[in-house]
Amino acid sequence: MARADFAWVNFDSRFTATNTEETRQFNVDGQPIGTGYLLIQALDIDRNQGHRIQINDRDLPSFDLPTQEGNGKWTAWMDRIPSGYLRSGPNTIKIIRHPEQIGGTFYVSDDFYIGNVAIHWREAG
Repeated sequence: MARADFAWVNFDSRFTATNTEETRQFNVDGQPIGTGYLLIQALDIDRNQGHRIQINDRDLPSFDLPTQEGNGKWTAWMDRIPSGYLRSGPNTIKIIRHPEQIGGTFYVSDDFYIGNVAIHWREAG
């Protein structure tokens, strides 16, 4: 029988033109199986929808951080972690703030905050 497990990862970070990415480490004690998911707390993602989440230096394949349209409230977003992204032992999660490109010119993107990330997976046995 598989058992569920999770890691609570605190970012508590503001992403700006000078702070464009943050990496945190978390541990998977057993052998992860199948797909997992993460829940991420975000604030003030106003314009850009190209921000990325990576697990162990691999981009998550789905839409990572949605625009919140300046509502000024913390929101939670769920993203799928495909099978094979997590491994037993140390793992990393990286949030990357993406610049906007308009007509071949890169512009400063929105500034936003990431609070906490809960990463969920299943383990064999």
